[in-house]
Amino acid sequence: MNTKQIDYVLELANTLNFSRAAENLFISQPSLTYQIQLLENEVGIRLFERSGKGAMVTPAGEMFCSHLRHIKDELKTAIEQSRNIGSKYDEILNVCLPMRSCVIFLPEIMKRFEETMPTTALNINYIYDDSRLDSFLSVSRILFSRASRQ
Repeated sequence: MNTKQIDYVLELANTLNFSRAAENLFISQPSLTYQIQLLENEVGIRLFERSGKGAMVTPAGEMFCSHLRHIKDELKTAIEQSRNIGSKYDEILNVCLPMRSCVIFLPEIMKRFEETMPTTALNINYIYDDSRLDSFLSVSRILFSRASRQ
């Protein structure tokens, strides 16, 4: 599944008409039909019931579209937040803290960090157990080795 297919399914669910949906998407109706069929085959469910008058969303299709709307909103938010971070910060510092320490120390740490390093984003990871710390350290090693090679 790709983002275009998500857009196609959601537009068809809104219009319930292949021709109108294709027109709104600036693609041909056969292209839309083909992409919907590919997606239905990929997910293994029928999203739409076709008829001479148009299309109806199946119950499974309705649930699927609901999740797709959520995914699309999350993707939009991720892109916007990443752009905001990219325009504001030059670097990202990854920090790992035990959860108990965060409650006490984190507000002051963040305040001082923002004052002294305004162009560096602070990415905080919380330690719940040893596996979380091991995961953080392995990612940090990879990032550090990449940065030192450049």
